[in-house]
Amino acid sequence: MISPVLHAIISGLHDLAAVIWVGAILVNALVLTPTFKGSPMEGMELRRKLMMRAQRRLSFLVPPSIVVVVVTGILEARFSPAFHGLLSFANAYSTILLVKVILTAVMIITMIARQMIMKRIRSGKASKEAEKLTVKLVYFNAVLGVIVILLSGALSAVA
Repeated sequence: MISPVLHAIISGLHDLAAVIWVGAILVNALVLTPTFKGSPMEGMELRRKLMMRAQRRLSFLVPPSIVVVVVTGILEARFSPAFHGLLSFANAYSTILLVKVILTAVMIITMIARQMIMKRIRSGKASKEAEKLTVKLVYFNAVLGVIVILLSGALSAVA
């Protein structure tokens, strides 16, 4: 059995890291992308540079947050009496957790794919379609992030 203080610390760190990660995605999807897309700023290149700078500032928070989410998530599951194994459908907790893990993995893969595309865009080796794809990937990850957060609430309810 884990001490209540340690459990609170692990759970708090997990929630904080998830908020930072998903919050960065939501800021990108709901604030930065629409602001720069419809911006009356002169010159597309200036708009693109400002967007890249803003995204880079947000992105330095994301990788450490992902690591914290994964590590604390493993610890939380391990210490939960409702957890019956990652691939278990023995109860609602294990089933919801499996869905949450799968969606989180998809979010990580989507983020990596988007970063690879962004690298090509910055080097000038990508088309306009690639830029449009990165925007779609931001929105896709925003939707997944909200679903994962809602599943966290469901986990708390069934634990």
